[in-house]
Parts: sequence; C-alpha cells; structure tokens
Amino acid sequence: MSADDEETLTASELARMVSLSTSTITNWTERLEQPLQTVATVDGAIRFTWKHLDDFCRAHPSLPGVRKIRRQARHGKQEGPSEAIAVQPEELQMEGLKSLVRDLRTAAHGYLQAALEGARQNEEAAISHRRQIEHFATAFAAMDAALTQLTAPSTIND
Repeated sequence: MSADDEETLTASELARMVSLSTSTITNWTERLEQPLQTVATVDGAIRFTWKHLDDFCRAHPSLPGVRKIRRQARHGKQEGPSEAIAVQPEELQMEGLKSLVRDLRTAAHGYLQAALEGARQNEEAAISHRRQIEHFATAFAAMDAALTQLTAPSTIND
C-alpha cells in the first residue's frame, strides 16, 4: 500500500488511538530533529498516518510518549497497523480518558485566562467611564452654580 492509499487520521483520532494527548502529537510535529511527518489534505488540513507514527517511534525510542506506546504494544493483543502502536481496548479506554482529561484541562485553563483578561479589560473600561461621568458631574455642578448666581434676584437688577 502506498502512502497515498494509507488511512489518514486527525491528531485527536491518532491521540485517542494511542492514548496520548492531542498536544503531544502536535508537539511531535514541531520537533526540530526528525519530527512526526504529516500529510496535508487538498483543503490544507493536517493528517497523520500509522507509518509516519511508526517511523517516528523508531527514531525517538526514549521519548516518554513513545515508551508508553511501545509498552502498550508489548501488552496489547489488538490487531493494528504496526506492532509498535497496537493497544488493548481496556488500556485504550483508560488512557484515552486520561488524555481527554488533560486536553480538557488545557482548554479550560485557556478559556479561564481569556475570561480573566476580558474581565480585566471590562473593569478598566468601567473605571474610565466612571471618571468621565465624574468629570461631567463636576462640570455640570459648576455650570449650575454659575447659572444660579447669574439668575439670582440680586444680580438681575445690577
């Protein structure tokens, strides 16, 4: 089978199948030395193949994620494209859940930071608006005092 005929997977699909986080798969593509190879679809989406993952695992046997994949493969009985990445269904479920929790925690942290930044910006805007209203109230009070003085009976006859 050629690389063009090989099944391609998204980062999240591949991560789930090998019980790693999506960010680990993505980080492997950004390595300076022998990164995890990707395949670009016609619309520009990034996909992964089992062969590229297998090649990456062979090139980087000391990486914790690779050791985890190999450890699962040694104990796994599920048929897979390569012995280096086969995983037992029970392990896949537990590790997949752990991977999902890590991804959710990362996403929640990002959303929390964005919400805090938005709240900070809103607070700064509210303080600025309050100051503008206070300046307007001061100017209005001065104008009112001046009009009161100008329209007082004692000043009209002058």
